[in-house]
Amino acid sequence: MTDVTRELPRTRAGSPVLMKVRGLILTAVLSWLGYAMFTGGSRGRCYGEMYDDGSGGLHQTCEQWNLTESPLVGVVIAALAYRAVSRAARHALDDADAIRMLDRAGIAIMIVAGASLVIASAWFWMMPGPGEATSYIWPFPFGAVDVEIDPPPVP
Repeated sequence: MTDVTRELPRTRAGSPVLMKVRGLILTAVLSWLGYAMFTGGSRGRCYGEMYDDGSGGLHQTCEQWNLTESPLVGVVIAALAYRAVSRAARHALDDADAIRMLDRAGIAIMIVAGASLVIASAWFWMMPGPGEATSYIWPFPFGAVDVEIDPPPVP
């Protein structure tokens, strides 16, 4: 009887590509979480004349802006990841080609998240403050701005 031993490969077929897909998903999730965590800001001010609200207190009109993450950036990140996996599955000639496609998509996802964070923050802080202008151009789609106005009550 002959002793035939076969050394099993350390990785299965396609494992490097699956590891890259897992890495791409992790990159997408962490990029979105980083973007969502650091896209934030708040500005506010009170302006106008003081008025009596009838209860003995004096009040002014106050305006508050809050910058938050835009859900559209998350949709773009998810679409980039989905498109990269689909493209790698359909058009890659070999594992190296698929890994190259997934690596490029990971870089694109990080660029989208980082650029959206920088653009939304810079845009938000460069705008005239609340009550200083009559019209504003908001940083959509890079960030979302919630506006709260505490106007004087109507008598």
